[in-house]
Amino acid sequence: MLLLLYYENAGFIFNPLNRYGYTYVNSFVIVARDDEGGVILMSNLQEQANQLEQALRESKEFQDLKQAYEAVMSDEIAKQMFENFRETQLNLQEKHMQGQDISEEEIEKARQIVETVQQHDAISKLMEEEQKLNNVINEISQTITKPLEELYGAAE
Repeated sequence: MLLLLYYENAGFIFNPLNRYGYTYVNSFVIVARDDEGGVILMSNLQEQANQLEQALRESKEFQDLKQAYEAVMSDEIAKQMFENFRETQLNLQEKHMQGQDISEEEIEKARQIVETVQQHDAISKLMEEEQKLNNVINEISQTITKPLEELYGAAE
């Protein structure tokens, strides 16, 4: 049996879930051919990633998150509170990523917003469901990056 590996479009992408901050991405196909030249196996990592995406969408964790999100969006007060929370969160993240200082006033405002939204049952439920899904995604990320961990860990 002959194994062939075809590489396409290799490069680095930003991945906030990876502790290194970036992930090396290959689009490649593994093809196994028998002695007569017939294709036995063809596996594309991008196809597998698409299947993983679909499985994630169908997971209980995602469905629960989606339901909690829809509950927040259907309540005008919760929706406005949540959008204010998200805007504040994104602004602070952007400042941090750009290396800008975050003032004590901004930190205090963010703390007050978090305390307020956590008191709203629907938003609190949404945050709880988001954390559950993030835990699943982190476990998947650890599994996917295990070869890199083993490779770099073995070099030490």
